[in-house]
Amino acid sequence: MVSSRTIGSLALIVLAGCTPAGDSTPAGDSTPAGDSTPAGDSTPASDADPLSATCEDAIECDRLVLGSQDELADAPLCRSINGDFRLQYNGGDLTRIHDIGDTFRCLTHVTDEVTITSTNLTDLDGLSTLESVDLQLDVWGNALMTSVELESLEFVGAGLQIMGNDALTHASFPVLTTVNDTETEGLGEALLEVEMNEQLTSLDFPALTEVWVLAVQQNEAITDLSGLQSIETAFRLTITSNPSLCTSVVDEFLEGVSTSDVEYNYGNNGC
Repeated sequence: MVSSRTIGSLALIVLAGCTPAGDSTPAGDSTPAGDSTPAGDSTPASDADPLSATCEDAIECDRLVLGSQDELADAPLCRSINGDFRLQYNGGDLTRIHDIGDTFRCLTHVTDEVTITSTNLTDLDGLSTLESVDLQLDVWGNALMTSVELESLEFVGAGLQIMGNDALTHASFPVLTTVNDTETEGLGEALLEVEMNEQLTSLDFPALTEVWVLAVQQNEAITDLSGLQSIETAFRLTITSNPSLCTSVVDEFLEGVSTSDVEYNYGNNGC
């Protein structure tokens, strides 16, 4: 579903020409004092330097796919992205993305999918202003990532997957209230899926009360589900193959959630 595109840079070229001999500007015919550039008519937002610009200069960006640290350095200052937003590794001699800094300090909304994969990022602090993702949010295969915390994210329209991040210990979404919106249900089964994160010990979704499908699977170190206790209703629950998670803890969690389909609890610790 994710498409790539090349991001071009805009350049402003000023040409200074010589005045032909004998055709000089008549004396006194200079630009009138009051005819200077009007106040407020500065460089357009799209030409603003992203490093010095404020969020008032931020623009609506098109689909944004960044495959290296160098490409990230040339990214525009976006307040929203109309299409996919992808941070990824494209292979070859490219430098994996390892620091997004404040490049996306003004970004609040993505109209399509957000995918963060195969980077060398250790956290997602640079996306702290992101409030809504209309479709899927995927964070997977980031070997150095230790923390996923999106403190402003309230809405994910079609699913959230956190998978295969070997160093991840903590995932927190303190204000997330919606994973799967009724308007996007036709796009497929929406999941809140946390899977194959070997070091994960903590999940925190304190504002989330309803999910379509919840799956917590193959996380070697997780021992409790207290960060999911706000969830009251779900269509399906799958909590399996977490060898450090006691079956009794899973049973207690399942008792607090109303489901309309099935509940799976197997492959967890027998305690």
